[in-house]
Amino acid sequence: MKRATFLLLLLLWMLLIFNFSSQNGEASGGLSTKVTNIVLTIAHKKDTIAAPQKKYIEHIIRKLAHFSIYFLGGIIIYSFFNTFSISFRRKLLFTQILGSLYACTDEFHQLFSFGRTASFKDILIDSSGILLSLIIITLFYKLIKSKINLVQAAF
Repeated sequence: MKRATFLLLLLLWMLLIFNFSSQNGEASGGLSTKVTNIVLTIAHKKDTIAAPQKKYIEHIIRKLAHFSIYFLGGIIIYSFFNTFSISFRRKLLFTQILGSLYACTDEFHQLFSFGRTASFKDILIDSSGILLSLIIITLFYKLIKSKINLVQAAF
């Protein structure tokens, strides 16, 4: 049941990314502009920032979106692999490989969306999001393992 649940989450995550990549350049840019305007409004800076600075902030937000969605993907992919009886290291390795391969296919897919391009830099950003999720998972794993060892040593 767990495996099926995480597989469904994984497929939904992939579908979400596929949907974003299917947007044409105008729709994708429009979404980034909306998010940027929301962020600037929350920060009370919307009316005080010049257009070039706003474009730079929008670029940063786009890259953070790449990083964040693949960070989430790293957690989902790892959770799926965690339902198999394989070593912790292999789960990490398979997660990074699958996530990075999906980032490559995502960028390739964007070549077929009007007004969009593929970017090797985006693949690196996406793969970095996955890597950070795996670093955090590893830290939690080691923390939990050390707590278990402490409890076992106490008895």
